[in-house]
Amino acid sequence: QKSKNLELKNKQLDDRQKTLNDLDTRLNKKKEQLDQLEAQLAKGQEGMTGSEASHQLTELRRALGERENQLDALKKARDRAVADNRSTQSETERLLQLMQMGQEEQFTKDRTIMELQEQLKAARQSGSVAGSRQQSPQGP
Repeated sequence: QKSKNLELKNKQLDDRQKTLNDLDTRLNKKKEQLDQLEAQLAKGQEGMTGSEASHQLTELRRALGERENQLDALKKARDRAVADNRSTQSETERLLQLMQMGQEEQFTKDRTIMELQEQLKAARQSGSVAGSRQQSPQGP
């Protein structure tokens, strides 16, 4: 059961890491898009009339605002994924430690059982040797 839980936690950790990587990739793409929009704005203002430039500037600012909102949302999602990742990692480590403690306890119990079995065997052998010595003098 513990092993299954550990495997499940490791799978969740891997999934969250993939999500985190995906969010980072999307974040970088959005940053590139913002840079491209700013470059277009700078180029577009060179050959336009005042009203065209004003309209273009308004449109680009709106698009920039949307991209910034998306960027903020992606950053928040990334931060949540990082926090979830840390939480899952600590839970995985805790479960692993519990499994190791259980294995150590089992090993100790197995060793104690073997020692007791050996002591019992030795006691029986010494008891049978002592019993045969006591029976010899009572003979003829």
